[in-house]
Amino acid sequence: MAGRRTGYRSAVTNTTRRHSPAAAAPASTPPVTHPSSRPSSAPAQPTRTWTVTLETDAGTGVDEYASPGRRGPERRWQDRLRGWWRTRAALDTLVCALYLGFAAWLTAGLWPHPSTRAIGANPQDQTLIEWFLAHGVLVWKGDFSLLTHRLNSPDGVNLMSNASHLLHGVLMAPVTVLFGAAVSFAVLVAVNLAATAAGWYLLLVRGLGLRRIRDTVTVSDTPEIRGMLSASRHLLKVEELKG
Repeated sequence: MAGRRTGYRSAVTNTTRRHSPAAAAPASTPPVTHPSSRPSSAPAQPTRTWTVTLETDAGTGVDEYASPGRRGPERRWQDRLRGWWRTRAALDTLVCALYLGFAAWLTAGLWPHPSTRAIGANPQDQTLIEWFLAHGVLVWKGDFSLLTHRLNSPDGVNLMSNASHLLHGVLMAPVTVLFGAAVSFAVLVAVNLAATAAGWYLLLVRGLGLRRIRDTVTVSDTPEIRGMLSASRHLLKVEELKG
């Protein structure tokens, strides 16, 4: 027992051990009195004991060093998901997902057969946009020319006159190759509606702090705030505070 290591128990608990009567010398040998065991007039000091608890993560209560059997990767992933779900980013993601679902519902008329469906308000523009989407595939083949003779022949057309549609064609080229230009157009219409709503939500709610209609907030005069107010002035009533 004398050579056994006490481990964390002795390291954590600071307790003075008392000599046991069984450890006294044999009867034939006169007992030896240690100077420290002589009676003293000073009062005995009480034994002090500390209990120490090791917390690996005091902020979250999650023990990152627990054994895999007790806390595996799935459990840690679930804890992170619960923590993220209580953040502001989770609410923003949910709102944007709702906008995307609503946009898909608005454009549901295009989805059964996009190649045979058209928007009734302006089918000519839809035809032109689908042409630009199909032309954007040529950029991935190394054709970077900005002049085409496939429109307004024989004079041709400068493609930079519709630069936005040209960019859409380049970005949606994988979808166009796999499913066709009509599907790319339907996807762009839905994403455009959802992105517009999400952009205004982030600007008004997160950028300016407006929560509801007729809500009023006071903001600082910074370049970022001026840009937000300039973009949304048609929706807001802006007054400068005096003094």
